[in-house]
Amino acid sequence: PVVGEIAVVDEEKRFVLVDLGSNLYLPAPGAAMNSINAAGAIAHLKASPEQKRPFIAPDIMDGDPAVGEEVVR
Repeated sequence: PVVGEIAVVDEEKRFVLVDLGSNLYLPAPGAAMNSINAAGAIAHLKASPEQKRPFIAPDIMDGDPAVGEEVVR
């Protein structure tokens, strides 16, 4: 299921900000998530303890996530 949408990508610190919108799901730290672009490329993300509704800040494990991509769990 879709968790939210990438709002910010910080390449230097290797994390993204995900806007959860009105989604009630809040991932546990360490939970695996993916972002998927229009071409079907997947970036692997890992939930961090940094959470401030409606945003979470997962770490980028690999791939090249971009603003606007959907994040799924």
